[in-house]
Amino acid sequence: MIEQHKQLSAIVVHQIYNQAQFEQIELIFHPQYVQKPLGYNGFKGVERHVNEVHSVFSGLNLSLIDQIAEADGVVNLVLFNGTHTGQLWEFAPTQRQASVMLILIHRFVEGKIVEAIFNLDQLGLLQQLKLLPTPIWAKPN
Repeated sequence: MIEQHKQLSAIVVHQIYNQAQFEQIELIFHPQYVQKPLGYNGFKGVERHVNEVHSVFSGLNLSLIDQIAEADGVVNLVLFNGTHTGQLWEFAPTQRQASVMLILIHRFVEGKIVEAIFNLDQLGLLQQLKLLPTPIWAKPN
């Protein structure tokens, strides 16, 4: 079951988020799905979140770096890449590219994803988009 969970998590990254292939949502996600911390829920919530991310970041590409699975959960380490071409919170598009790490945790019930927790490096994202200053100690020589 653990390997199947890892495969389903990989499909979410590669096919649902990268390619917006929504026809698999009901096969992969539980009807009571909830995403934290943003609160998207159900099948339509998955589709809405994917569409919103694509509307903000053109050329979106998520690369699955590693997975750790145990019991009913999979932790995915993902590299998030895209060009900021849409409204992001209160920030207008910068046309800058960003590449940051994302931790995506999936919890499974009855073989389907019932919960997802997204933890994106928001500080690094905002610094790469030049929306926040980068501390002098964090700048490369």
